[in-house]
Amino acid sequence: EESAPRARRILEDRGYYLHATSGRSWEFKTLEKPGISLERVYQSRVCSSAELHIEARGDRHVSPLTRVRKVCFRGIRMPVLSPVDLFLGQGLHLFKHICSEFSRLAHWVEFQRHVVARYSDSAFWCDVSALARSNPSAPAALGMVTLLITRVTGDFAPEALTSWTVDCLPAGARRWADVYGENAAFMSFPGNKLYLLLQKELADSGFRAKRPIWRSVMPMQLPPQVLPAVAGETTAARIRRYRMQAWFVSFRLRFHVVHGFSYLRESVRWRFSTSGSTR
Repeated sequence: EESAPRARRILEDRGYYLHATSGRSWEFKTLEKPGISLERVYQSRVCSSAELHIEARGDRHVSPLTRVRKVCFRGIRMPVLSPVDLFLGQGLHLFKHICSEFSRLAHWVEFQRHVVARYSDSAFWCDVSALARSNPSAPAALGMVTLLITRVTGDFAPEALTSWTVDCLPAGARRWADVYGENAAFMSFPGNKLYLLLQKELADSGFRAKRPIWRSVMPMQLPPQVLPAVAGETTAARIRRYRMQAWFVSFRLRFHVVHGFSYLRESVRWRFSTSGSTR
């Protein structure tokens, strides 16, 4: 945490600007041209992005930074997270996207390949279990990710992982995977708000949403700027920036209205079907 201001200055000196913050994650970008389509999202572009994940001051023995390893990449030795921290971080990152409006299927495939690569490594799964139990929401998060991928692709995870993750999920979360799993995997951008039903079902498993459901259904604040103002900006560039921001605000407003009502309708159906299944 004490190094965060210096890290920010280093990035800003190299042309990055702070684009967004989420908890202890800071996202930086270089100036980019707006309007990139999904078909071109993986093409080489001039802009770049970087994230800072801030470790809080406190007991250093629980920090992933105490377990880093040195690897050589193109002649440069650099620290990387331990294999267990990498896996846990990847699973929690994917779960964060599943509990949001839209998630990329590529992230699901990456996690599945990681599990398959470690399938027979019993010592690895033992270490993952020990580390995950220090995070109250980690077992449910890994279980939900594993269950959803299983519903789409079939069994792929060893019992050494599923016995303390998938098998411990509440019935409501399992049912959500059955009903909405394929929708979550194959939905198109910008997604929907059905993940809010999952948040309710996982509330008793240590998972805590970042904000109340009603604020997720219809936020009360404007979305962030698509592009920041730059020094020496021309009038034409400023007008283009305002037009892009106006389009983005209307796009997000339409999304919240359409999918907010869809969520409310689906939540009523979910509540009645859940009460019927428990009789």
